[in-house]
Amino acid sequence: MSASTLNIFRIFHRDLPALFPADRRAKIQEVLKRLENNPNVSVEEIENALVAFGYEAWPWHKAKRHFWQRAWDKLGEHFFVPKLSASLKEKYGDFVLCGGTLREVHAGASVDYFNIDERRELIDALTQLENDLARHVDTQISGVEKEQFLRLVDEYRLVADKIKVKLVELRMLAQGEKDHVNLVREINEKVKLFEHGWCYLAPEPDYRDVCEAVEFFKGRKKDLNRMRGAHLIPEVNFYL
Repeated sequence: MSASTLNIFRIFHRDLPALFPADRRAKIQEVLKRLENNPNVSVEEIENALVAFGYEAWPWHKAKRHFWQRAWDKLGEHFFVPKLSASLKEKYGDFVLCGGTLREVHAGASVDYFNIDERRELIDALTQLENDLARHVDTQISGVEKEQFLRLVDEYRLVADKIKVKLVELRMLAQGEKDHVNLVREINEKVKLFEHGWCYLAPEPDYRDVCEAVEFFKGRKKDLNRMRGAHLIPEVNFYL
């Protein structure tokens, strides 16, 4: 289990764009190497290290993914089709004419359309496509689109700051809860899930989802407070 979590850490580090601050990149790499060289490292230790870097790296990962998605939509076919053999190129063309898409091939949704040898070739072509797109995106965000990329990082950093404020609010809600142990556990698990989303360990945090979580748990607290003692039979004094 720790091996797979370490691999997530490697991907997290690998995906940092070239413009990510060099000193922070070096620090992440230093921690990664230390964890890799520790044969007794636990999953929790790796996750805690990832979360510690997740908040600052998330805007950069998010901005790079935006450019990656745009490059995929505009250039995916351009990079992908020439990598196919003549016969597979023709069959892929028929697949597209029937309504299929490159995204479906990437997701494996076309598994029934292509035979096993063709699927192997498709996987090789997709791997090469991803490498080509990675080089293209790195070139773009380090060159002609640098300013646009950095503005996008700043925009996502503002979102990250808003999410962080809401996570602090959730933590305070949990810390102030003295009567409902299960509610405290639920809140802390939700905070952990959002934090793991900073760094590839869970689905990405969304500001709206975090806000909804705050309101949900506030409502849960009110409901639980109203229900306290509801199971007890009230004592009635018939002599009054």
